[in-house]
Amino acid sequence: ATDAKSSAIVKTILMLGENLGLDVVAEGIETDRQLEMLRSLGCKHGQGYLFSKPVDKNEAEKLLSSGLKYFTAGSGQVPRRPSEILEVSRIQ
Repeated sequence: ATDAKSSAIVKTILMLGENLGLDVVAEGIETDRQLEMLRSLGCKHGQGYLFSKPVDKNEAEKLLSSGLKYFTAGSGQVPRRPSEILEVSRIQ
């Protein structure tokens, strides 16, 4: 699909989620370009290898017990190591 078609599909899904009162999580974000496109379309939540590789239950429990909850991408604190964040991240 072209970027225009992909953007139209994503925008439609985001609008549907908003109209139904749902939070939409973009999955599979791997590049800064994808992140910026999602931000420009109003996507607020995302996950993917750009933020972290998936972690298993034990690693997730360690992260949560250390006080880590979610990463806010807009904060300028973009972690690049898997141990720094969980899969789900706010991308706004």
